[in-house]
Amino acid sequence: MISRLRKILGLAAKILVISFSLINSTYANEAIDREKIRSFFAENFENGDFSTLEKWYIQALREKTRMESGNFQASILVRSIQFKNNKKCDSPECPKIDEKFWLTQEKKAKEWLAQYPKSTLATIALARIYGTQAWIYRGTGYANTVAKEDWKIFHDLMHRAVEVLNEQQVEGRKDPNWWAILLDQKFYGSVDPASYQQLTQNAINAFPENPDIYIVIASTLRPQWGGSHSAIATLASEAVERTKASEGETFYARIYWSLVDSLGHPAFLKPGVDWSRIRTGFDDILQRYPGDWNLNAYARMACLEAKDKKTTAKLMLRIGENPLGTFWKDRITFKRCQQWALEEIQ
Repeated sequence: MISRLRKILGLAAKILVISFSLINSTYANEAIDREKIRSFFAENFENGDFSTLEKWYIQALREKTRMESGNFQASILVRSIQFKNNKKCDSPECPKIDEKFWLTQEKKAKEWLAQYPKSTLATIALARIYGTQAWIYRGTGYANTVAKEDWKIFHDLMHRAVEVLNEQQVEGRKDPNWWAILLDQKFYGSVDPASYQQLTQNAINAFPENPDIYIVIASTLRPQWGGSHSAIATLASEAVERTKASEGETFYARIYWSLVDSLGHPAFLKPGVDWSRIRTGFDDILQRYPGDWNLNAYARMACLEAKDKKTTAKLMLRIGENPLGTFWKDRITFKRCQQWALEEIQ
């Protein structure tokens, strides 16, 4: 058994000769599909082909089409909506945003809404345009590093994003992604705790089996935003209770997966974080959706975030020498986890 594992995992000495280049796996089906969806939205939005976007999105929502990973395709498209300005400004006097670029994006989204007044996807895109600009002004630093005038612009833009979403309530309440974006924009745009708590319950009651709603709520419960590990665990348990009949324990893992990069490292060894239950959730995900995306994500987190040798060894056996680069910083990181897993069985 050990000799077989040695052959598959590779000897530790091989790490010394592995290059630092990113992994280019031929097994990256989900990664390729996600990029296709991102490009699909970007190209059709740029070309003003709103009918194509509408047809695709409505069908994906209606049929609840899933990715190999088990995520809903409609949710992946919404997550992929980005507006990047490639124009560079090297002067120290550069404005924070390129107003011409953003006005063009806003105009295009409003044209989309004019053609499809009931479109939740167009509404989400317009809200994202305002929200993205808001975060450019806000920046990613601590609150006390944000200039007073930038705070004002941030809140004004977030308020516009929320207004746009609220104007589409009739159709929006039928779309889980509308709820998820509203939860996100409203939290950062400032709202009193009681009203926000009611909004979270309304969203969960409307779509109790949509993971993105729980994921957004979980992001607002992080300690750095005034929440706690206990609050996150309570939400994850509630999510499992509501979805157990169809999703088993998977939502517990999906919620913590979404937070892994913002809980501090190692994320799953923090006090109040139940790795054993997260692991059970991941095992359930792999049972239902055994593709490379979930397998590699689980292995990476078992190794780097939970320091669980036994689980890492089991997963490395399945991955062999075909890792998915999306989840590994470089091949060195992957090989180190292989070596570490090999030590568990020696």
